[in-house]
Amino acid sequence: MSERLRRFSSSPSPPTHTLSSSSSSSASQPSNSSPIDHSYIARILSRTDWALLLKHEFSKNKVSLLNPRFVVSIFQNKYNPLHSIRFYTWVSAANPSLANNQTLHRVLGNTLYRTGPVVLSADLIKDVSDSGFRVSEELLCVLFWSWDRLGLAIYCGDVFGQISFLGISPRTMLYNALIDALVKSNSIYQAYLRFQQMLADNCTPDRITYNILIHGVCQKGVVDEAL
Repeated sequence: MSERLRRFSSSPSPPTHTLSSSSSSSASQPSNSSPIDHSYIARILSRTDWALLLKHEFSKNKVSLLNPRFVVSIFQNKYNPLHSIRFYTWVSAANPSLANNQTLHRVLGNTLYRTGPVVLSADLIKDVSDSGFRVSEELLCVLFWSWDRLGLAIYCGDVFGQISFLGISPRTMLYNALIDALVKSNSIYQAYLRFQQMLADNCTPDRITYNILIHGVCQKGVVDEAL
């Protein structure tokens, strides 16, 4: 699995291109109306200096491109999961309003499921950190969702046990993502233990937490527990 997270070496010189695949023929059109050159963005994301190049590419007038529709298109056309994670971490910092966009989370999760599994390796964490970003709680939630769909719910628990090394104090949404993954993998007992840990951590359960647990115990046939 870790082969999918191999580091990419930089090319001899920076890409000399534009985001639009038809910029020369559509100079009179607004920049955000031109087709996106996905191969060009993929080349940027394959380099070790990807963050610097993205910052340069989206500087000034092109920053308006960073909207949900544009980002969704990027995710849907990525076949290397590392590229998707790199772009998400960068765009979350460049436009913080997109960091919690549920549509982007869903599309990114589908992409990581389709191209994964992604291993949260030391190399991946270092790559993100060296570029000036961090593995966020929002990204972990998306990763948990993709791992769950790939039958790796236990791995979610393993990663959750190490999040202190990422400087993350889990909030309700991360606990919910973990409990949901465990419930869907039929690990009801483990999910309940995480729920108890949640309470011990003074993390307040919400309606989503209880709905996940109720759904899980009902599926298991333990109706009294659900009540």
